[in-house]
Amino acid sequence: MSQVELTLMTWKQAEAARDRGAVVLIPVGTLEQNGSVCSLGTDTLAAVEVAKRVAEAAGAVVAPSINYGYSPQFRHFPGSVSLNPDTLRSMVFDVCLNMIENGFTRLLVVNCHISNEPIIEHALRDVREQLGVLTGTIQPINLAQVASKDLYQGKESVLGHGAEPITSMLRSFVPEAVHLESAKFDQWKKYQGLTVAGSSKVKVGNGTYGLFFGTDEAAEVGGTGDPTASDPERGAEIMNRVVAMAAEFVKTFAALQLTEEE
Repeated sequence: MSQVELTLMTWKQAEAARDRGAVVLIPVGTLEQNGSVCSLGTDTLAAVEVAKRVAEAAGAVVAPSINYGYSPQFRHFPGSVSLNPDTLRSMVFDVCLNMIENGFTRLLVVNCHISNEPIIEHALRDVREQLGVLTGTIQPINLAQVASKDLYQGKESVLGHGAEPITSMLRSFVPEAVHLESAKFDQWKKYQGLTVAGSSKVKVGNGTYGLFFGTDEAAEVGGTGDPTASDPERGAEIMNRVVAMAAEFVKTFAALQLTEEE
């Protein structure tokens, strides 16, 4: 197996990867609560593992991960850290800037936290406008939700933040990050009499609306779903499907015209 992690390469090995036009995958995660059983580093662990496997399958390389993200809704849970949006945007932009200055012009961010996405998009649009390089993102959790629908048919109640499918995925490659002995099934409670539809979301009539309360105000353990329904074999299957989907995109992305000079 060839080395795919820039962290473990010499600069000459990185130069060789650059010269063959390797795509650079930049994992972005969080340090935040993930329900009753999943570790604070869940998003980062998943982003890095998916990135490494995709790199092996598609001939890409993996940059060191950005381990913090934008998680203000979780700040009252011990251990959770939320960056200022401008800080995260600057970190993503600066990593891309340095990569491009080094000659890496094929860059994809692998992001496992939905609240990071608009901030990452802002940074990557700045990369396009200021540096002339087209970039993109891979969202493993979104891919997992699409790829696993058949595996949870009729069992949708087990899905949720800090539950499925991420618990099964983690158990398949880093079981020590899942603490099933602490498992607690939780559901959203009402917020000021309103039905909660998700993190910072409520239902009124037939509509769903944003309302920016803290997650701790509507879910005791920080998430919903049933992590005890997790299964490492199912998680391995989901990981395989996600990696196959993402690797196909990486190969497609590598063939695009990403700069005016190409």
